Amino acid sequence: MTEQGSDGAVQRAEKRVKKVRDFYGNLLAYLIVNTILVLIDLADGAGDDAFLGLDWAYFPIIGWGIFVILDAIATFGFGSRFFGTAWEERKLREYTEQERRRQYPYT
Repeated sequence: MTEQGSDGAVQRAEKRVKKVRDFYGNLLAYLIVNTILVLIDLADGAGDDAFLGLDWAYFPIIGWGIFVILDAIATFGFGSRFFGTAWEERKLREYTEQERRRQYPYT
């Protein structure tokens, strides 16, 4: 592997580590904040008609939870087959080839 290739691999690895670290920070914040919201909701005396004893806490749990799931998909590559690095490289090659053909149509 060339020196430049090695540097690129290190930069990609650092970027990936930061992305995973950020995901776990977001997940921790989600768990802490929503636990506090559930405790507040339970403590304020939810009525008998409340779902699972909660009046409003499930709204931020579900709403924020959707974004945590999307972040997990982006971080751990469940959708990488469609929009990951391989997809980016494939599209880059495709667009580069299109530009070459556009620029030099008779070669």
